[in-house]
Amino acid sequence: MRLTIHIHAPEGESLLVTVGGQTQRCDKEHRSLQFNLLAGTYPVEFRQETEGPSFHIAKLLAFLIFMVPWGILNVLLMNVDTGWWKNCKTFCLKVETAIDLQQDEELSFRFVNAKYEESRRGWRMPEYQMEPPLPVRETPQPNPISLTNGYLSFFARMVSVYSVLALLMGTLSYYAFSSGIMWGGILCLGIFGGLQWSSGRGGCLSLSKAAEIAARVLHTTVFSG
Repeated sequence: MRLTIHIHAPEGESLLVTVGGQTQRCDKEHRSLQFNLLAGTYPVEFRQETEGPSFHIAKLLAFLIFMVPWGILNVLLMNVDTGWWKNCKTFCLKVETAIDLQQDEELSFRFVNAKYEESRRGWRMPEYQMEPPLPVRETPQPNPISLTNGYLSFFARMVSVYSVLALLMGTLSYYAFSSGIMWGGILCLGIFGGLQWSSGRGGCLSLSKAAEIAARVLHTTVFSG
């Protein structure tokens, strides 16, 4: 018997499908999966993979080496979006069902990711649709590492932009003092100090925002369960 499962997924998303102990990955190149099975009843599981930590020593070294060029690029593209948490996938889909396979069958499974909604000030759980309809058990999986990765990415962008500003102010103050323009050097140092203060304050605000977002995720988890 052959079971064919057609997956309709958001762009760039993958899904793990397990049927009777056999697991296959659905990605952008494989949207239709086939399982060759004997006649019988089999459990079927659809599951999104939770994220792993994005921090690695190699990435940190690359960031330190290319921090200034990346900062220039971020400045030119204005890539300092402060709503970073809205793009985080805080919950992953997990749906379990069973199918009685007595002949070749086809299933269609369509899903959308969890997404942040301004009106709710929280995340809507992943949604799915299966054809033909089957009894299912849905278990959303918390994906907290997505928030951590999102915040680290935002923090790295802010640090890269600040490094460009610090380098610019430092260079200007050096040439000002070297040329005997004391007021120019003092002005540049004053601007540099102001940027440093605002950057530290912004970091504290970002940490507070991260804590607030974590509380929202916890609230969503409790009241959705």
